[in-house]
Amino acid sequence: MDQLAAIVPATSARPAPSFTRIVLVDDHTILRAGLRLLLHQQPGLVVVGEAANAREALEVIPCILPDLVIMDVQMPDLDGISLARNVTAAWPQVKILILSGFANKTMIKDAFKAGVSGYLLKGGGSITEVFKAIGEVMGGNRFLDVALQDVGAAPGLPTPIAEPQPEEFAGSPEDVQMLKMLAEGMPPRLVAQRLEVSLRILKNRQQRLMEKWGCDTLNDLISRTLRPEILEQAPWRPGRFRRLPGTALNQAA
Repeated sequence: MDQLAAIVPATSARPAPSFTRIVLVDDHTILRAGLRLLLHQQPGLVVVGEAANAREALEVIPCILPDLVIMDVQMPDLDGISLARNVTAAWPQVKILILSGFANKTMIKDAFKAGVSGYLLKGGGSITEVFKAIGEVMGGNRFLDVALQDVGAAPGLPTPIAEPQPEEFAGSPEDVQMLKMLAEGMPPRLVAQRLEVSLRILKNRQQRLMEKWGCDTLNDLISRTLRPEILEQAPWRPGRFRRLPGTALNQAA
């Protein structure tokens, strides 16, 4: 087990609460603050702790023993899936709901294998979807965001509704996922790893799309191919990708 999990599990019993006690784990302070405010407006939900990374989470969780942890996948020290694996091994009574911008099939499967009870996309719907996910997870069910197109990512769940593709973008699901991850700011090497391809194949795929769409920059390609609601959630800014794809990927290597 990872060294971070070398914490003695709390064994003291406590009475079942009349509300769901939640810990938020995300390295974006503004996102945590906004989510905390929205959750507190819902009867029966209360945020009792927060953490900006995995190490903080493994300090907070055993002290509070929340009913639910809502966490991101991408964090600066340890990824959310590894954190979930540590938490569920030490405190199996704690439910975990992933709230992430990544919709990679392998990542989702790994998350459920790690013991998470639900996987929800950031910006994929309204706050009511978050409340719905919490209700399903706390009710003992597994929850998968209906916007996820990867069938079979969470065994035992109903087949999710396919995510609509951009109206004029006829790229493959892999192309769409690649552009989403690049728009999120994920390093090309990690994008290639998530898609289970080499960095060279990723570079060629990106170059092919840029030539097809007549784009000079990755920024332009993302802007023209991803739907506006996806772009609004991506933490990138105009001008961030102003290098040609070959240069960007070679430097990232």
